[in-house]
Amino acid sequence: MPIINEDELKREITSKNLASVYLIFGEDSFLKSHYTSQMIKKTDIGDPFFNLQRFEDDADLQSVYDAVNQFPMMADKKIVILTDYPYVTASKSDFERLCALVGDVPQGCVFILKFDGVEFDQKSAAGKKLMSATEKGGGRVVELGSRNRAQLKKMLCDGAKKRGCALTDRTADYILDVVGYDIN
Repeated sequence: MPIINEDELKREITSKNLASVYLIFGEDSFLKSHYTSQMIKKTDIGDPFFNLQRFEDDADLQSVYDAVNQFPMMADKKIVILTDYPYVTASKSDFERLCALVGDVPQGCVFILKFDGVEFDQKSAAGKKLMSATEKGGGRVVELGSRNRAQLKKMLCDGAKKRGCALTDRTADYILDVVGYDIN
């Protein structure tokens, strides 16, 4: 089960060649939110009122199923996001239904299953089954881990440069020492 990283996800978003399903998990909340927002921004969903639906952990799975299977209105695509679904504690029938939904998302929909507040265990039987269903449905499993010190320094220096400022490596080191590694 190949898990794609941040660079591969970034390439897919930039090329506007999105898969039908994304199972997104990992340590970095900022990156998960950032790339979910980028998918929304780069996908031609027309009016978000009609073609962007978000569901949280307490969502009724039937409502999610209905949203995924509705046709986009006045646009080519729609996006449905399900965040922190309790797949481990869900009933067996709900979990099977989620796997079936993830494995068969209709054309015209991008379904994002994001784990932010709930830890996704990729080594558990349920985690492996959900990942397998995602891949079976032509989707992508994405792990977004924390960036290391060198990556964060580069991000800080590049960000300053884009804004017309100069940031030395020494200053970037100082910022990381004071603020820490959490991008948020």
